[in-house]
Amino acid sequence: MATGYRFQAVAKFSNELANLFKERAPRYSRALLETLSLIAYKQPITRGAIEDIRGVAVSSAIMKTLLERDWIDIVGYKEVPGRPALYATTQIFLDYFSLETLSDLPKPLSIEKVPLTEFSLSDEP
Repeated sequence: MATGYRFQAVAKFSNELANLFKERAPRYSRALLETLSLIAYKQPITRGAIEDIRGVAVSSAIMKTLLERDWIDIVGYKEVPGRPALYATTQIFLDYFSLETLSDLPKPLSIEKVPLTEFSLSDEP
């Protein structure tokens, strides 16, 4: 792994070992993954900034899940009225996604702006 070692067994023992560790892989909602990606790419970031970018409120359950999994942590407080918490990813986040540093994250796709003059409201199909 990025910060240490991982022990793996030979394939012929997989059935026996699978019986020892019967866990269902967690499924994460799109909202949780969007929130996590915003924190990863724009850290440190406040919950309000996440809500502004996403256009919807961030569920307390989502933030609680990310904090409980230790994928994010509060790294400080913004010096504005209300002093909102600043969130950033942790080393556990990097390990879980097999990243050594944040620079190993995939580059975000760029959205090219289309000039509004190319389209006219009077043009109908």
